[in-house]
Amino acid sequence: MNPAIVELTVEEMLADPIVQLVMKSDKIVADDIRQILREARQRRGAHSSSPGESELHQGAANPDPAASHGFP
Repeated sequence: MNPAIVELTVEEMLADPIVQLVMKSDKIVADDIRQILREARQRRGAHSSSPGESELHQGAANPDPAASHGFP
């Protein structure tokens, strides 16, 4: 992973003032996002029969997410 690219945690993202403004504009609260993520995590765990299988079925062929976005 490129050390210049920093991935925020969900909590760091939700604390970002710009993200908070967009969420306010869209009438979304942080707990809505947390609930969606909990549900997705539960579904992912329920459908995965072996480690890594869910990534294969979700198109994780490109291990470097920045590569698909044109970042250096």
